[in-house]
Amino acid sequence: MSEPFAFLAYEPDGPGLTCAVMVIVEGEHVFGWDTGPANRKLAAAYFMLEHYYSTHETAFYHSVDNDVRSAWTLAYPPLEIDIGRHALVPEAGRHGFSCTACLQNFAT
Repeated sequence: MSEPFAFLAYEPDGPGLTCAVMVIVEGEHVFGWDTGPANRKLAAAYFMLEHYYSTHETAFYHSVDNDVRSAWTLAYPPLEIDIGRHALVPEAGRHGFSCTACLQNFAT
């Protein structure tokens, strides 16, 4: 598992937080969490890019709720279906997905 990477975008004279993303790479897969404004609310979700660093087609999964252990959905390829799987992020990587860890890694 790679070192977590965090990105924050903030507009002090505009909407404020425009996005926050945290990413961890494990082999050919990318695991992450993102948040940002959507429909006048703050939306957040965990995601997985399966086979991102490979010659296979990349699949994009995201959590239904802002919970790494909640239900996940396959969003790409374009047919969005409930895959009925939980916690696509490996157990060893779940501790890295906390706001505190994200901000600590961003600050260093």
